[in-house]
Amino acid sequence: LGLRIELPNRPSLSDLALFTRNLATMLDAGTPITEALASLREQTTSQALRDAIRAMLFDIESGQTLTAAMRAHERIFGPLY
Repeated sequence: LGLRIELPNRPSLSDLALFTRNLATMLDAGTPITEALASLREQTTSQALRDAIRAMLFDIESGQTLTAAMRAHERIFGPLY
């Protein structure tokens, strides 16, 4: 049995790991950042992560960098990102 810990309004560590791995793979393959994030938003089962990705997409489409967009969601992504 695996232990799954998910804090309220935060994705699980496994959700974050899957998001990170898939984002890196898509970007390495040349997928535009907005397309990659839109795809990942549809794939995630975490509502908190889906909401953060939606906001990040808006920020990036408004001219912010990925770093700035993720930093706005430090509660989800933390200082590692």
